[in-house]
Amino acid sequence: EISACLVGSEMCIRDRSGTHRELLLALCTNYDDWFADRVNQAIKGVTTNDKALIYSLLSHDVYERKEIADAYEKKFKKPIYQDVFTALSGEYRKFMSELLKFE
Repeated sequence: EISACLVGSEMCIRDRSGTHRELLLALCTNYDDWFADRVNQAIKGVTTNDKALIYSLLSHDVYERKEIADAYEKKFKKPIYQDVFTALSGEYRKFMSELLKFE
């Protein structure tokens, strides 16, 4: 049933763009994988998309952040902590790094 949803959605997604496409992708993507992608998109490149990064991490409790971190590491082959730490600086780096400590 899930694969049928993905196949059907992929056909719809090709014909869509912008917000509608993002909505369809979000509905058919694993929750943790979707947020792992959002974190990666927020921190890659020259500048950081602070709004997206903060939303992706602060809108979840510690258990959900752990699941997102696991999905991130599985997909991008690096710990989320490492990438976030590298992308940020100062007090912002310290704060966001604390959110990603799961011990």
